[in-house]
Amino acid sequence: MVHRSPQRILIVMPNHMGDSILSLSLVHLAKNYYPGVLVDVLAPANFAAILILCPLIHQIIPYDRDQHKTWWKRYQLGKSLSLHGKYDLAICLAQSIRGALIAKPASQYQIGYRRDGYEYLLSHHYTLTQIPKGIHYAETQAYLLSLYAQKPFPKKVFIPFEKPRNSSPNSFSLKKKVEHFLLVLGTKVPSRQIPRNKAVSLVQHLLDSFPKAHFLLIGEQRAASYLQPIAQAFSSHPRFHNYVNKTTLMELAHLCAMSHGMVAVDSGPVHLADALGLPVVSLMGTCLPYEYGPFHKHNSKALVSKRLSCIPCGEEYCPYYTSECLIDIDNVAISQALKDISTS
Repeated sequence: MVHRSPQRILIVMPNHMGDSILSLSLVHLAKNYYPGVLVDVLAPANFAAILILCPLIHQIIPYDRDQHKTWWKRYQLGKSLSLHGKYDLAICLAQSIRGALIAKPASQYQIGYRRDGYEYLLSHHYTLTQIPKGIHYAETQAYLLSLYAQKPFPKKVFIPFEKPRNSSPNSFSLKKKVEHFLLVLGTKVPSRQIPRNKAVSLVQHLLDSFPKAHFLLIGEQRAASYLQPIAQAFSSHPRFHNYVNKTTLMELAHLCAMSHGMVAVDSGPVHLADALGLPVVSLMGTCLPYEYGPFHKHNSKALVSKRLSCIPCGEEYCPYYTSECLIDIDNVAISQALKDISTS
């Protein structure tokens, strides 16, 4: 049994920003299937604010993951969401038993993919074998609603995201009529970090290949210790700027809106930039581009080594301790890809 015309839907978002931005495809599809439906999203507080750039969301509900670690805390959180009436439908995209424990008491019906044994908490669950092979993660998330609603899946899905309208809180003084490119070379996942020697050679190559462009190194606090030696190597270069641990996510969105392109390892900023329409060159190794690369392929490129058989490993730490998959991506190929997408 399914709710044929839900008026209120809750989406329990994944635990990571990039995955959540890609999952906004489901918000768009819900509005398509059920005109007039109100879609609320529950997301971790560390990135929930950036979802305000999705105009189709009715309410963003942030929660602190550290304060809701236990199963009981997650259940109580879900129960609190139903104090003013249960949602008609909860869509569990946080693929864990803790995510399902939030969805269960918050709604009349709950749906999710069958994974890790938590499906007994969901009223409707589906297997990944029920979706077409070779589709992108953004399409996989949206397909869940198609299975539940028993409606045709559209030929094209959309990620509804808008550029920030207000001026940047930091009033970034980027020079006008000068190209600016963002660099995201580090992340909290060690297997997705470019080894420092490779990173330094890449930055130098990009500075040489774009003799008039400025490059801004971006990174969050958790990657600062890895990135600062790279920034130090170019501290005296007039066209290199160190923005490590100096921007909020909303400020990063402003930088994306003002810049001309991005070179980045597989990380949340890739999908933030891509959703905002910024051309992106994504350097991938642990995941396959067609599944987790930039979604908008018309103004992005995902580069991956074709020599190594261990790709994709999906591991948090490189099994060979070298991140050879990222080292193997040629600097010339990266600079050429950046030229192609920034001038297209």
